[in-house]
Amino acid sequence: MQNECMFAYNAEYDGDALTTLYVYQKKTSRRGIVTLTPTRQYQYAYDADGRLLSRTSLCWHRGEWLTMGRLDYTTGLTTYSVEYSRWNPRSQQFDQPAEKMTYTLIGDSLVDHVCCYQRPKGKGDYQLLWQTYVIGLPEADDNYLTQE
Repeated sequence: MQNECMFAYNAEYDGDALTTLYVYQKKTSRRGIVTLTPTRQYQYAYDADGRLLSRTSLCWHRGEWLTMGRLDYTTGLTTYSVEYSRWNPRSQQFDQPAEKMTYTLIGDSLVDHVCCYQRPKGKGDYQLLWQTYVIGLPEADDNYLTQE
């Protein structure tokens, strides 16, 4: 038997809401012994209506979980945004968001366009890196992406 490398997952829930997801590297030895090594942990937070607010990423390093970064989700009337913040181990808090994706919606579920922004060196205002327009008819099953 060859040494396989796969992943195993363990999830914690609060009612129907996923609160923590653990990711383990799964290795099977030639003798069939399976070992699980922690690799990642994702912690989820929700608002009172059950909408996802944030996902915090942690990495297993030298026997402990280290916070790496956080995705913050914001929903508006016609937009949906995701911002990424890195964890600052010196200040023991998240830095100002460094990257942002904004999805502009048509109606409840169709995406008109997507914009990607980056904050130079994590400071100042966001700068537009690129935007993609989603072209398609609401009744069509296939939408085409074009990039500007």
